Amino acid sequence: MRKKRIIKKHQQVDDPYFPSPLVKQLITKIMLQGKKNKARKILYQAFEYLKKETEQDPLVIIEEAVKELKPQLETKKTRLGGTYQPIPEEVRPERSLCLALR
Repeated sequence: MRKKRIIKKHQQVDDPYFPSPLVKQLITKIMLQGKKNKARKILYQAFEYLKKETEQDPLVIIEEAVKELKPQLETKKTRLGGTYQPIPEEVRPERSLCLALR
């Protein structure tokens, strides 16, 4: 059995217009078949539309929406008394962000 060690997270390159990790993850989620420039264009068009409609900073709106979508609890099944029972557990922040972006 291999030794358990801490795996370093890959650092992504900052976005030139919006230096936020949320924007980087959104671009990666939108991207299909490695077309990152297309994904950027789609996201920037959505940001322009949000800015025109609401007259607020689109990054703040997206951050608030993702914050509302993040789950706090998740049910895991454990075996108790011969049956599987759902037990609520807290969700790690990285996983809650990933679940919110899906």
